Amino acid sequence: MPHWEAKGRIYRSGAGVIFLGFLGYTVAFAVPAWRHDDGTTGLSSGLWQYKCDGLNNCQLYSAAEVDTAFQVSRVLACIALALCFIALCLIFVNNCTAYSKRLQSENAFISTFPVFCGLLAMASCVVYVEQQGISAIDWGAILGFTASGCIVCGGISMLVGLHIDRLKAAISQQTSSTVHNQTAFNQDITTIPMNAIPSNEAQTNMPVHSVSSSTNTGYSMSQDQEPSTQVDQQPRLNPSAPPPDPDFLYY
Repeated sequence: MPHWEAKGRIYRSGAGVIFLGFLGYTVAFAVPAWRHDDGTTGLSSGLWQYKCDGLNNCQLYSAAEVDTAFQVSRVLACIALALCFIALCLIFVNNCTAYSKRLQSENAFISTFPVFCGLLAMASCVVYVEQQGISAIDWGAILGFTASGCIVCGGISMLVGLHIDRLKAAISQQTSSTVHNQTAFNQDITTIPMNAIPSNEAQTNMPVHSVSSSTNTGYSMSQDQEPSTQVDQQPRLNPSAPPPDPDFLYY
């Protein structure tokens, strides 16, 4: 069951959503479009650069321009991105390699870990919005929120899909075991032991009694045992007398 080919649609869909969320959060992590610097000039800022004209002519933050909340947001974003990459590596190793084919069952941690990564990525966005103000938020922060939500939903889908796949595997195993036991039972009933069948030599040496001979023997023995009790049904004829006339017998 741990291999990718044995997983259900829910599990696979969750893994795909996590991958898309990771790509989206990577883009949001790098682009300088988390906040509008000035509504008139159209400059924007991100986690690492500010006063950018679109994606060009950017300046790096100095130590004096970074406060504590902003620094916490960047640290959380770095940790979340690294953990999301590790989560994808674990998913790949436990589903798409030769190692996964030797596993008997998959640990639920593989599906739970991306949920933690997504929540950490979402926390970095929340801290940034709380520090900068929601009115100044640009598309980069929105993309970060959306991508972190995808990672969380993908992890939950993988966890639910893993549970469903385990139930299906248990039911299938129970059904196959029942069919195997029934087949073995039928084979035990219909199979005749070889020692119960006599060999050809034994069949040749077996005595054969004829029904007719047994009947004749029994009849002759009864005649021999009771000669005196038998009454003749026809009169005794003289052997020297002539044979009777057939016409006389009919009349």
